[in-house]
Amino acid sequence: MPNSTTEDKNAKTLILYTEADTQRLAAQLAALPLTGSVWLAGDLGQVKRL
Repeated sequence: MPNSTTEDKNAKTLILYTEADTQRLAAQLAALPLTGSVWLAGDLGQVKRL
């Protein structure tokens, strides 16, 4: 079993910039026939645009 996401071939990195991005991801995840876990992590509300 991999000990980090960098070793996991199924790991995906997404960058969500807006609430609309988050809503689209939620809708896509809800439509999937998932049988395992989905882990989301991040700094919600902490993005600063330059």
